Amino acid sequence: MSDSPRLKSSILARWEDYVATVPPARPATPSGLISSIRISTSAPTSRSSTPTPPIPTHTSTLPSSLSTMEQLPPELLTRILSFLDTTALLDVSLASSTLNQFATTSLWSHPPIPSYPAVPLEPLFRRHGRHIRTLTFPDPTSIDLIAVAPHIPNLRRVDLSGCAPFSVGDNAILSILQACPKLAGLILDDCIDMTDNSLLSGLSKHPNLPSMKELSFARCCELTDIGIQCLMTHIDGGTGIVGPRSLQVLNISCVPLLTEQALLSVARVCGQLEELKAADSDAVTDKSLMELARRCPFLKTLDVSECLLLSEQGLLDFENARKLLWRDTTVSLWQPGPSNRSAGFFSSLRLNRTSPEAVTDKSMMALLPTKPSSTSTTLTTTESSLRQQKWERKAHFQNLELSFAGNVTSTLFSHLARNYAGQLTCLNLSGVVIRHPPPPIPPQQPTLAPAADTTTEEDLATAMDALVENDVKLLADFLATQPHLRHLNLAQATGLVTDLTCKSIASLKDLETLDLSECRQVTDEGMVEVARGCRGLAEVNFKGCTEIGDETVKAFVLGDSMDVDGEAKRESD
Repeated sequence: MSDSPRLKSSILARWEDYVATVPPARPATPSGLISSIRISTSAPTSRSSTPTPPIPTHTSTLPSSLSTMEQLPPELLTRILSFLDTTALLDVSLASSTLNQFATTSLWSHPPIPSYPAVPLEPLFRRHGRHIRTLTFPDPTSIDLIAVAPHIPNLRRVDLSGCAPFSVGDNAILSILQACPKLAGLILDDCIDMTDNSLLSGLSKHPNLPSMKELSFARCCELTDIGIQCLMTHIDGGTGIVGPRSLQVLNISCVPLLTEQALLSVARVCGQLEELKAADSDAVTDKSLMELARRCPFLKTLDVSECLLLSEQGLLDFENARKLLWRDTTVSLWQPGPSNRSAGFFSSLRLNRTSPEAVTDKSMMALLPTKPSSTSTTLTTTESSLRQQKWERKAHFQNLELSFAGNVTSTLFSHLARNYAGQLTCLNLSGVVIRHPPPPIPPQQPTLAPAADTTTEEDLATAMDALVENDVKLLADFLATQPHLRHLNLAQATGLVTDLTCKSIASLKDLETLDLSECRQVTDEGMVEVARGCRGLAEVNFKGCTEIGDETVKAFVLGDSMDVDGEAKRESD
């Protein structure tokens, strides 16, 4: 245990020792075709009658192997080294000066900064900062960004969300933007000291703004519409609008001062947007969603959780506008073509605690279209085949989150099971309640006297039990159609989770995280089956499951040492 701090800091400590002992690296081999690669230790055959002397068996092939690797093009050698972990790169760096140069670049392009023990980062950045391409700080990290920024000029992506609270302000962000002209990804989550000045004076004037791919301002409480609109409509010397036209990922979740004007300006400029996270934001309205539908055909990840200004009609109009855009452009939903981007298909939808009136069967089935039929009477066999091929190639719906949705019925789950079987890897149905339509009212027959109501409380209870049983079976059957689920959240889904549901969960062999908290109808019988079936579970939560006991704990703790009756096996003497 005494060696633990040394092991945790060995990544950087060993590297400093190696760099000091390795001679200066010579220039890298110029790029080009490989002249020769030796793959055998046997001597080449000769056409002359003089026999070739055999190679001594004690001759080492290591120098030839090193020579062969050093003759590889730099791009290929860099690609090979990118698959090695930190320890392997440290070992490779000792082989030769050329490999030391490439290993140094590969190691420091994505430096693994340990969270503990604390390592002084400024001296390391001054020495190796020119190699850094991607930088992520563990939480919390105390670092002087103003002093470090000049030493990382080749930075491509930086995540400052792990920096210590109140340590990232406008001055630190402006220093990063001025020193890193090639920056294409900027993550500023939880930088609560950042204001519009970072966008007005820094990001909007960045030389790589038109090629910016990723921007994240989640929980930046001081950001307003002025900063976003200036960023999107920046005019450069009369040459026109120079905004982040290539932006693909944008996160504006939990930014309280933004309105729909900010999102409207985003939609008008960022036509290549693929992922939008705008949870708990007043910027998401029916109008702003409509503008996104008209101008962002490649949008495939949408997070509008806790957006209470949406309506069912707004989601329906949003999807109808997307369909019109597919029809009017060359990236049509069913039209065959070389496009590699899945226009028209969502891969992730997050509608957790969204307005109850917005999340209904009708709106969800519009966002997730029906699989094309192979027996269509209006299409030829070739057209139907092309539609199905297009669907199979591009309809990869992986993440669905509908926590606390109260206006969905069994129709939605039947639709998902029929059209998206085997696709989901993440499912969140915490707090979901399946709504039942009211029973049809029979026509009234003229009678002389009103008939007495013979329905008893027992009959009503029986009918409710039958509905609950059908809901449980419906969820169990739906889970059985999603064998690739890795993350499942059914917390507080009290009326949907029983031991029958656990039997379906036990068949999910890839499951990694499971949340069944407050599911009070689950017993030891169901939880033991989950423990035996889901061997890859890394995290399970059954807080508030009042009907489980020691057998469940033993099943998860002892694993294979449990017999079929739930009792621990006794080792024979």
